Amino acid sequence: MHERFVRRNTNAERTFMDVTHLFDLCSTLELPVKFGQYCDVHRGQLAIGDRTAVALKTVTGSVLLSQEERDRLEQRLHRVIAAWTTCIHPNVVKLIGTATFRVQTAAVYEWHEYGNMYGYLKDHPTADRYHLCTQICEGLTYLHANNIIYGNSRILVSSDGIPRILLSIATSTDTMDPIGSLSAPWQAPEILWGRSKHTTASDVFALGMNILSIVAQDAPSAVVFNVHRAAIGGKPPSRPIDAIPGNTTGNVLWDILCKCWSFEPRPRPSSKEICDAMHTVCQTLDSKSGGAVHKFPKLTVEEKTTVYDLAAYFDKHGIMNYTHFLDPTCVVATTSAADTALANVYRVEHLYHEPMAIKCVKHTTPHKRLKRAARELNCWSSHKHKNILPLFGFTVVEGNLAMVSPWMKNGCITEYVTRSPDCDRLKLCAQLAGAITYLHEQNVIHGDIKGPNVLISDEGDVQVTDFGVSIMDHREIEFSVTSTGAGTQRWQAPEILRGDSDSSKEADVYALGMTMIEVYTGKHPYDSINLFQVMQGVTSGRLRPSRPLNLPVDATGHGIWNVITRCWEGSTFAGTNVALKLMRVFLPTTKKNEYYPHENMRRILGIWRKCEHPNVVHLIGDAAFRGGIAAVYEWLDYGSVTEYLKHHPTAERWELVHNSLKGTNILVSANGTPYIRLSLLTSTNLAHDKAGDIVPSLSARWAAPELLLAESGGTFASDVYAIGMTILETITMAVPYADHKETQVVRKIMNRGLPSRPRDHVPDTPAGNALWALLCSCWSFEPISRPSAVRVYETIRSICTGSEGMGPELPSPASHSLALSTSTVPLRLVVTEDTRIEDLVTYFGGRGLKDYSDALKSTNIATATPFADTALANVYKIDLPDRKPVAVKCVKHVTSYKKLKRAARELSCWFSHKHENILPVLGFSILRGDLAMVSPWMSNGCVTEYVTSNPNCDRIRLCTELSCAIVYLHGCNLVHGDIKGANVLICDAGTVKVTDFGVSIMEHKEVEFSATSTSRGTQRWQSPEILLGDSDSTKEGDVYALGMTFIEILTGQRPYGLMPWAGQAMINIINGQLRPSRPITLSVDNSGNKLWELMNRCWAGSPSERPNSGDVHKTLKGIQTHSRFFIALDGGNSSSAYT
Repeated sequence: MHERFVRRNTNAERTFMDVTHLFDLCSTLELPVKFGQYCDVHRGQLAIGDRTAVALKTVTGSVLLSQEERDRLEQRLHRVIAAWTTCIHPNVVKLIGTATFRVQTAAVYEWHEYGNMYGYLKDHPTADRYHLCTQICEGLTYLHANNIIYGNSRILVSSDGIPRILLSIATSTDTMDPIGSLSAPWQAPEILWGRSKHTTASDVFALGMNILSIVAQDAPSAVVFNVHRAAIGGKPPSRPIDAIPGNTTGNVLWDILCKCWSFEPRPRPSSKEICDAMHTVCQTLDSKSGGAVHKFPKLTVEEKTTVYDLAAYFDKHGIMNYTHFLDPTCVVATTSAADTALANVYRVEHLYHEPMAIKCVKHTTPHKRLKRAARELNCWSSHKHKNILPLFGFTVVEGNLAMVSPWMKNGCITEYVTRSPDCDRLKLCAQLAGAITYLHEQNVIHGDIKGPNVLISDEGDVQVTDFGVSIMDHREIEFSVTSTGAGTQRWQAPEILRGDSDSSKEADVYALGMTMIEVYTGKHPYDSINLFQVMQGVTSGRLRPSRPLNLPVDATGHGIWNVITRCWEGSTFAGTNVALKLMRVFLPTTKKNEYYPHENMRRILGIWRKCEHPNVVHLIGDAAFRGGIAAVYEWLDYGSVTEYLKHHPTAERWELVHNSLKGTNILVSANGTPYIRLSLLTSTNLAHDKAGDIVPSLSARWAAPELLLAESGGTFASDVYAIGMTILETITMAVPYADHKETQVVRKIMNRGLPSRPRDHVPDTPAGNALWALLCSCWSFEPISRPSAVRVYETIRSICTGSEGMGPELPSPASHSLALSTSTVPLRLVVTEDTRIEDLVTYFGGRGLKDYSDALKSTNIATATPFADTALANVYKIDLPDRKPVAVKCVKHVTSYKKLKRAARELSCWFSHKHENILPVLGFSILRGDLAMVSPWMSNGCVTEYVTSNPNCDRIRLCTELSCAIVYLHGCNLVHGDIKGANVLICDAGTVKVTDFGVSIMEHKEVEFSATSTSRGTQRWQSPEILLGDSDSTKEGDVYALGMTFIEILTGQRPYGLMPWAGQAMINIINGQLRPSRPITLSVDNSGNKLWELMNRCWAGSPSERPNSGDVHKTLKGIQTHSRFFIALDGGNSSSAYT
């Protein structure tokens, strides 16, 4: 194709130079720096002289164009080049020549620092705009004098402020057909309505719009767009008096512009006449205001603002619009790589196969969703720094504004330091502080500094992102009304948690210190502490993070810790610039790989080399690996005892517990022999060989009390304690205290509590009793009371052989419940990290649940928008092939295993419980590789929506039916854990249907899970003891939430109405100072009084003082339902006050 066009244009090309041989191909970026609808622009350099930067314009490689269209555009470009070569003017971009670039002809022209006037004026706000407009007029006058029709409005600006017209694919001459099919900004009405192709008159129309957009640069974009809208409609435009004042100069300018915008082409002035008028404007300007920049109203995003208004605004301001270069169906169908409460982030590929991140803001209200996206895009695009993630541009996805940025495959900083433990963490902290310092110098408050918002580039550098709650002092876009910006609670300063302050620079510094903790630990701040306990401790000043073990114990480490702690001092600390300066002091003195783990590894290797035992992993030697020291030992097939037992459920477990410290530190060979693997915790009993303070953090589930209290290092006695826990882990195939969080485990151990006896595995027999007595002695609070490892070994041998008067030999696993059944299928399905989704499909299918995977393949679920999008799940409304609507629930989690585990837990709980007031589960489906739940579609929505749309419904009946469902669940020893209006649906018959068992707790589970987080509900409905962290979900907590849901049924609003949910509100609830007040819809009579009294009993501060669910149901049944005891006000939308 290229050769064909070269031959066709041989005569024309003799007049300009082919610079292919002068062009440095290696200097050209892989992707274009600017994508156009018909042409792309690359940046490169000439290989001679001072290596001048040049631009290369080629026909676009977009797959949206057919080969025939590309051929036609290539021919068109050759003809434009032929006209371009004749142009020599200071205000027209100079053509250097042509080059063969990737088998295409490229127009090579001088590179300009500013690709549009907006970028130049943003960096030079005091530039003489009238003089700039005059120069543009001179350039266009020159083109018209040479019979060249511009056909576009693209203006480049050099570094010294010279504007130049860039010829485009739409440019034509009298000797070639003017092109009329290509789009360009500010088109004349005859072009828009298809009555004409481009002419000098249409150029004049666009020139007038260009002048107005430059003069009114600071005005809202709607000002310019309204003028254009009026002009193409044949109506006189309204004069923007702030941009073009009513003085002599302004009148001259407005008069010539109005002539440019004449609806009919004939009355429009020539470009020469416009140029003369602009010279007059420049000469008559008042010297005091000639070059002044006028202040104009800012663009306000209101409810009537559309996504197209914002797209036009951002496009005008030089932000790339990727809508035409991304397939929107790919974005919608792609599973989000990050799914938070405020946004989804998708990884998609550009048409050039470059991975990009697409961020789509969430909100149930379209206007607020648009406003949030516009605010973040405006802030993000306004700030550039080497440690701030660059913004590529924006795109429109399903009518919403989305942001486009580079894809960071290294993920966030916590993931990076975990995968790369030898990375330079101090450098990362310094880069992060540098980015925040830059923002603060620009008067920008980030407002949400935390590890997940700090990404790492391919080069290992910090890239700060997420400006969704940032606050700017000077915004070019204003928003009607917005919520206060706030970050994430674990990183927030005390004054923000108390509600005393919004986001501030001081709070950013506080969060910066918390993020440094993440960098050195790889974990969130206070990772193992309940959120409310964190908030209470931080606001009272009693809680601060402890010094990370990864900080070196030297002057550098002490200096870094000093910087981090000063970040938490509030106003007494000078800010990020001080943090940055302090870290730069220490940065050069800290070398990579200088941290203690390598010294500790050498110590462990010295111990390991002396170990020779058939049940200790054999050390082959050591090796240098990735800048550190690695222990090299023989490979064993199974990485833990539980992994081995999963594949060998009938194995003799008594042979697997000798000298064990922790299940994951026991490797197992293919023939079933266990081996202990030494770790960084290992030490000898010699005084000079203690791990001391440099060992990694312990797991509370296996750690002896003296280790948790830091009263001692590792000892033989602490090993025996861990042996007891590992024996328990081995015979139950679950970690110790599997149903407890680590903080609760520590509390239980400190109160001298012990694990509960698993009677399914340790039965009430002589052998079982002997085993349990042995384990309890291993877990003695006092180290001196524990048996020796030899005694544990001998006792287990005695239990296995039935000696020492303990009766007959302990039955084998095949005949006793102490081990798994000899069947190939265990009694209970265990969901671990190794569980495959096929295992769950087989299990649930065998339990009689229907698999809807095939039925859903023929629906639109792959591209459907979620009907409900929460932090934990998405719910889709899908019509099956038989047109029956169903709800499909997809659980969320960033980890695939945990997502699968959550879905399996909820599905197991849901299908095990059937009641007339519980939403039935129809079955399951495999959707995008995940397990999804299928249930009937409830067209009435949740109970709050129902009572709002049906104000005269029988609300006491709804309360009674809801309590009946909870009575049934509690009778099945099931704690729902998340009772609230949103989880109470109403069927077509108006009957209550309870749903959402995602955080429910069952006492008897047919599906077991390796370990799980503590179940939690939603804070507005939670009881004080759960908010405080003293308790997990309980039946008493359910009753408390039941009372809160009665408030919703009576008022149609959530508890505490529109009251801001801050830390102080939670503290008031804990202290008993905040409770809902009596709904005004509740009548003051015997029935109303009884119901109000019942609700207050449900909210008793002490769980023991609350009625059980049966009493609640009985009381509701006793209330006379034939008389209406509430009054519907304002359509049932009356708000509930609070005290």
